[in-house]
Amino acid sequence: MNSLKISDARTEGGKRLRAFFHTINVGVVTYVFIILSSKIAIAFGVDPNGPIKEYSGDVTLAVFGCAFVLFISLYALSFKILLWIFKRLRI
Repeated sequence: MNSLKISDARTEGGKRLRAFFHTINVGVVTYVFIILSSKIAIAFGVDPNGPIKEYSGDVTLAVFGCAFVLFISLYALSFKILLWIFKRLRI
C-alpha cells in the first residue's frame, strides 16, 4: 500500500491513526517553516516583523522564492517520512 490518503487505511483505527499523524505532520512542518523562513529573511537583511514595502522588489522576490522552495521541499520530505511510517506500522 503506497498511499498517504487517510481513507486508504485498512481499519477504522488505522484511519484515526493516519489522521493523527497527518495533523502532527502539519504542525511540525508549519513550525519548522516559520522558523526557517524568518532565518532566511534575516540572512537577506529583511526584518521579518517589519513592513515588506521598505525593501526592493528583487530582495522581496528572492526571499519569497527561497521560502517557497523551502515549503515544497519540507512537505515532500515529510510525506516521504509519513509514507515510511505507514508502511512500517502497516496502517
